[in-house]
Amino acid sequence: MADPESQSESPFREECWRCFRPAHLCLCPHVHAQRTRTKVLILQHPRESDVAINTARLAELGLEGSELRVGLDFSTDERVQRALSDVVAPPIILYPGPEARPIEEAPRDVPLTLVVLDGTWAQSKQLLKHNPVLSRLPRYALRPTEPSRYRIRRAPVAEYVCTAEAIAQALTALEPASFDAVKLLAPFEHFVEQQLTFARDRRATRHRHRRGPVKLRPLPPVLGDAGATFVALQGEASAWPRGTEWGPYPEVVHVV
Repeated sequence: MADPESQSESPFREECWRCFRPAHLCLCPHVHAQRTRTKVLILQHPRESDVAINTARLAELGLEGSELRVGLDFSTDERVQRALSDVVAPPIILYPGPEARPIEEAPRDVPLTLVVLDGTWAQSKQLLKHNPVLSRLPRYALRPTEPSRYRIRRAPVAEYVCTAEAIAQALTALEPASFDAVKLLAPFEHFVEQQLTFARDRRATRHRHRRGPVKLRPLPPVLGDAGATFVALQGEASAWPRGTEWGPYPEVVHVV
């Protein structure tokens, strides 16, 4: 779905330094941070940090004491390693799997550090692969009772929820008497309404369709004369997010 800020004529736009949204679409007025007994540690895949809507960032802003770390290999990240070895608030990971138990069965007698992976399923598997310590943590999973409120996109499975929703559901199970899920999800809900309003007002669609036949440009004569001896190759790779240090990691390159 098209994003309102993508319609701006200027390639340079003022951006909020907290929520990373364009200034005129800032979500910060809807963020009301709350303190929880559970510590939340979000490990975000580098590619996920540069998407238009970063629900993990919104969750971090809404939870005092939470932390979001971006990377692929956290073995040298002192803050992550300190959280993963915390004996006062022992870590558990929110991730589905055959050995995962319902989050409602997590211990309640001690505070916990809830580790959440942010990214696509393929990206979260990469995080597990590069950080074997995560696979050794006690694993818990959600049992969503309703579809995702992320109504601007269609989930492949009805039970899939975005990162902010997953954290909200997990904390609701861990701290049912004190945690306010509505407060945490307020900026996320406002963002969804922004997008739905934009799509309705401008009749925007998720995909842009070209009208009329496509006019093909002729090949330059030098290429046309080459005949069967001419071979064309095209290679594309998705760049790592700007301003990051993950360039040394291999890229997936598609060659046609």
